[in-house]
Amino acid sequence: MSVKSNLFCILTFSWIITILSASSLREELPFKQNNITEFDGFSYLGSFQVKQGQPRWTYFISKDEIPISEAYGRCLTMFNGQLLTIFTKEEDEYVRLRIQIDGIGADPTAVVATAGKWNPVSSPPRWEWTSTGGPFIYANFRGGTTPPGTAGQCVVVSGELSNFGWSNVDCGDQAYYICQF
Repeated sequence: MSVKSNLFCILTFSWIITILSASSLREELPFKQNNITEFDGFSYLGSFQVKQGQPRWTYFISKDEIPISEAYGRCLTMFNGQLLTIFTKEEDEYVRLRIQIDGIGADPTAVVATAGKWNPVSSPPRWEWTSTGGPFIYANFRGGTTPPGTAGQCVVVSGELSNFGWSNVDCGDQAYYICQF
């Protein structure tokens, strides 16, 4: 076989795999195909690309509050995704605005769960993203300083547009949650 025919076979095979993957994705996630903005207890918040060359995240926010500790599994089973993980100030601002537009931010007592959790067994103990296992690169805790945590604490975002920030709460607390994938 010539180099040209080998290359043609590889490209054809890649194209077939891409088509099959795309069609199975459309079947699993009907809102992607039909531009659905409501999906089984969730509202579509839009898509955002953190930085050029990185993935474009799609966000859905829950319409109901559940214990934060349950939200991790819900995002995985509903969307094969993860709980909200905020990597940059730009992404934080995007999420803040989308929460306001969705109406949850109008309630000053409402909180939205993230994948942030205190890890008391790391050395040193730290806040980290359960979705990546890594420490926070960016943080926006109220008051401007990252508070020390205790076991069983998770990070939520809350507040009206002018008073938006992160707080630490018990992981058993009820919260809305954002799934990203």
